Amino acid sequence: EERIKIIKTIGLLNIFASKQIKGDKDFIIKYAKYSLNITNSKQIVEELVDKQLIRYASYANQYMLFGGTDLDIDIALIDSESRIDMSIDISSTINKYVEMPVFVAKRYMLERGTSRLFKFCVTNDVLSELNDLTYDGLVNIILSSKTSKKDFQNNKSILYCNIPDIVELNNSVNEIRKIEYVIKENFDDKVAIAELEKLKNSEANKIRKIILSDIYKKTTCWFFNSKKIKIDSPNKLNSTLSDISDVIFSDTPVFHNELINKNKLSGSISLARRNLLSNLVHHINEDNLSYPAEKFPPDKTIFLTLLKNTGIHIIKNGRFQIGQVNPSIIKLWKFSNNFIISASQQSKSLLEFINILKSPPLGLKQGLIDFWVGIFLLIKSDDFALYYKEQYVPEINSDNLELIYKSPKDFVIKSYDIKGNKLVLFNRYRDL
Repeated sequence: EERIKIIKTIGLLNIFASKQIKGDKDFIIKYAKYSLNITNSKQIVEELVDKQLIRYASYANQYMLFGGTDLDIDIALIDSESRIDMSIDISSTINKYVEMPVFVAKRYMLERGTSRLFKFCVTNDVLSELNDLTYDGLVNIILSSKTSKKDFQNNKSILYCNIPDIVELNNSVNEIRKIEYVIKENFDDKVAIAELEKLKNSEANKIRKIILSDIYKKTTCWFFNSKKIKIDSPNKLNSTLSDISDVIFSDTPVFHNELINKNKLSGSISLARRNLLSNLVHHINEDNLSYPAEKFPPDKTIFLTLLKNTGIHIIKNGRFQIGQVNPSIIKLWKFSNNFIISASQQSKSLLEFINILKSPPLGLKQGLIDFWVGIFLLIKSDDFALYYKEQYVPEINSDNLELIYKSPKDFVIKSYDIKGNKLVLFNRYRDL
C-alpha cells in the first residue's frame, strides 16, 4: 500500500505539477516521509527504481512513471560516446532538431502595415543568399572563430551573428548525437524509445536557450553588410531588423489592411478579390463602384483602402479617371508604370511584373500582389496590348483576369512608344 501511495503521488506530480517547479531526487522521499508518514520512503523509492516502475528524469528534475525496459539508458548513453561521429558539423544537428524562433520587425510593421519575417539559421559558414523565400530576411548565426569582416559583405536582408565560443553548444549537440545512436540501436524497444525522445527534446530546448543567450554576449559579433553592429538585447535585435527592412524594402507602400497584406489570402478574401475585379469591370465609371453606401463587404473595404483613399480611382464628369496618387503608394505606382513603359522595347511577361513586385525594394506580399496585378492591368488597359499564348486579347474582362491570376506565365504585354501627333491621334481614337 505504501508503494502504491508513492507511485500515485509521482503520477499526480507528472500530470499536474508546474514545469517551473524544480525538484531533486530527495523531494519525493521527504514528501513521502513527512506527508504520507512512510518512514522507509528512501528504501521504497530505490526498490521501485530497481524494478523499473519509476525513473528519475534529469531533464525534468523529477521522478517519472516508467513502463520498464531491459535497456539501462544511462549506461547506453555512456557507451555510445565512443561510437558517435564527431566529424559532422554541429550546425546540421542543430538545424535538424532545434526549432529556432522567427522574428517580426515590429516597428517596420507598425509604420508600413507589412510584416517582415526574419528566420534564424545556424551554420558553420557564412550564408550569402536567402534560400527560403517564405521569409523576408535571415539571422545567420555562424558557429566559427575563423571569420573576417569581409565575409559579411552582403547587400541582402541578412543579419550575421558570429558566436566564437561554442564549447557548451558542442557538448549539448553531442548529447543529442548519443541519444540518436542509442535510439537506432534499440528501435524495437518502445518504452526506451519514448524515454529517449523526451530526453532528446529536452536537449534540443537546452540548445535553443544556449543560442538565444550566447547571441547577446560581449564576445559575440553582429554584422550587416560588413558593418559591425552592437546588439545586446532582444529589443535592440528587433530594432535592428526594422532598420534592415527600411534599407532593403525601402519602397514598400504604406498599406494598413490585414485582409490582403499577407502571404496567403483566406477563402473569403479570395472571393472578395473576384468580386472587386468584377465590379471594376462592370462599374468602373460609377462612384464607389456602385457599392451600397450602408454596406461594407470585404471587397468594398479593400476598394476604399487600395483605390479610393489612395487617389487612384476618382469619378469626373461621370467617367473614371486616375487621380493624384497618394504618396503612401506612389513608389508602387511608378514601378508598375515603368513596367508598362519597358514593354515598348520588347514584350514583357506578367510573371516578370510579379517578380518585380515581390522583390526588393518593393517586396509586396503575395496577397497584395494577387489584387494589384489584376487591378492595375484593368485600369491601365488602354496603354498596352495583352496577349495570351501569343493570341491577342481584345478586351480585359473578369474571365481574363481570373486566368491571369491562375497562370500569369502565359500572358505578355506590349506597349507602344507614342509621341507627338501620334499621341493626339491615338487619344482621339481611344475616346471614340
